[in-house]
Amino acid sequence: MEKFDMDEANKIKSHQQLWLTNKDGLKIFSQAWLPQAEPRANLIIVHGLGEHSGRYAHVARYFNERGLAVFALDLPGHGLSEGKRGHVNNFVDFIDVLEQLRGRMIKVSPGKPTFLFGHSMGGTIALIYLLDYQHHIRAAVLSAPAIQIKMGPPTFIKELVPKLAAIAPSLTINSGLKPAWISRDKDVVAAYRTDPLVHPHISLSLFSGMYNGGKHALANAEKVNIPVFALYGSNDVIIQGSAVDAAFDKLASHDKKKLVFADNFHEVHNEAEQFVEFAAIWDWLKPKCE
Repeated sequence: MEKFDMDEANKIKSHQQLWLTNKDGLKIFSQAWLPQAEPRANLIIVHGLGEHSGRYAHVARYFNERGLAVFALDLPGHGLSEGKRGHVNNFVDFIDVLEQLRGRMIKVSPGKPTFLFGHSMGGTIALIYLLDYQHHIRAAVLSAPAIQIKMGPPTFIKELVPKLAAIAPSLTINSGLKPAWISRDKDVVAAYRTDPLVHPHISLSLFSGMYNGGKHALANAEKVNIPVFALYGSNDVIIQGSAVDAAFDKLASHDKKKLVFADNFHEVHNEAEQFVEFAAIWDWLKPKCE
């Protein structure tokens, strides 16, 4: 099966860098990939822990070619954005900066339906974002959302982290994520290992925010009534697929779809079958562009 070349994906001609300033005064990097013709809709991408928006250039290219304007940001403490690596004061800060990006997006590409794509931690951020801002979003795609985490310490240790975070919120530890877990594609894993913008850090505050944020998202999933497409790989050892299933079942959405990709690891969008995922998402999104 044909695969996008990462270098080629980064050569999109209609590319803009957009800088935001969050409420703490940090400079936040974001970028837009714009189609040559008038956009049919806008797509916002939210990346996962330790990575950055540049790893989604091939995703942006695919949807650019189908007429979508694609926007993505590097979350605080990630990628080219300022902030201590892997740290955020409050998980809600991620929600706030996502809404900032949407505000900037509608100035660049106004009057279009908006779709939201969140992967891993970004999937949890997207789901929490929908609890307050779903009126801005036509449909959402949750890719392996980190509602519950398989990796890491036992549950009783995870329950202690919020108490530790109250004492030393910015203390960072290794996330424990092994590059080999993200994809079966050795080239993807090698690129991840050598990417200077990828980091292994997570602060106690962010760990606590992810853990409690996932619980909050699951507990309140029934408040989401817009269309949602959830997907993950059956061999994902990073997130709990059963938690994705539970959240999906609670959604009040009348238009919802879920796919589990057999044998895929955590980053379905970086597996050999990535075009199957992309096509499934596009088939679902396309009618919603009108």
